[in-house]
Amino acid sequence: MCTWLRPWFSQTSTGTSSLICETAFKCPDITNSFVVCLSKRTVGTAMSAKTTTSEYLLLFRNTGWHKELSPEEIQQNMARFTAWFERLNNDGRFKGGGPLGHYGKILGARNVVMDGPFAETKEAIAGFFLIQADSLEQAVEIAKGCPGLEFGQTVEVRAIVPEPHELEIARKKMSEQQAKSAVSSS
Repeated sequence: MCTWLRPWFSQTSTGTSSLICETAFKCPDITNSFVVCLSKRTVGTAMSAKTTTSEYLLLFRNTGWHKELSPEEIQQNMARFTAWFERLNNDGRFKGGGPLGHYGKILGARNVVMDGPFAETKEAIAGFFLIQADSLEQAVEIAKGCPGLEFGQTVEVRAIVPEPHELEIARKKMSEQQAKSAVSSS
């Protein structure tokens, strides 16, 4: 790996994942969008509460893990992280992802734009992976292999779901309202 290049990971148009080295000042060429990556999942019927997914988001937190390390130690740990990524990719687990910039903008109500994020360094999101796993437990086991855990990074594991949980709640409330309405009209 080249010295002081930042690794970016993306999925190519042929469906294979690749490691792209770009300097910290260039944006990666990500050829597939987030939505395309979500296309392989099993969805139950509309009224079914049981849906399964085989895709999981790994959120890597702590943008300051490297602060107490020498340049050589940083490079060694980035090489370990890249080797972990390559194992996931070779096993067919990696679907997309990459590092995130440390600064951005936050859009709030009434389109108010603020500088941010303002999270503590240890809680700031450093990057993400989309992976394929058979269960949440298997995704957690995969995340346990992250070399950054040894240096204070944390990994949040979240299932990619076919719809927001709020829609399920709305359907339940609507059903309850219809039941009350049927009882009161009889």
